[in-house]
Amino acid sequence: MTKAEKLPLCSGCRNDFYNGQGAKECWSLKDAKPVIRWKQGWWTQGDVPSAFVQVRTLSCHHATGRYAMCEKLPNFAVDPVYLKNTERNLPA
Repeated sequence: MTKAEKLPLCSGCRNDFYNGQGAKECWSLKDAKPVIRWKQGWWTQGDVPSAFVQVRTLSCHHATGRYAMCEKLPNFAVDPVYLKNTERNLPA
């Protein structure tokens, strides 16, 4: 995956500041790999419908204070929101 393809996946990451905003690029960008994660807002209770949303992001993504990113869908999740055109059993 090229740098240009990775940069949109940096959106919301606390280290995205380093991608073209007057500083050198993020130190994690070169080795980052695209992954599928489950995103949950910190304000959302985990056992309500649609609390978990499947997203494509980078392996290094950190959104401190906004979202929790889980590698696997918790067993108590109710009606999670899946990405379009993906299998429901994709590995993290």
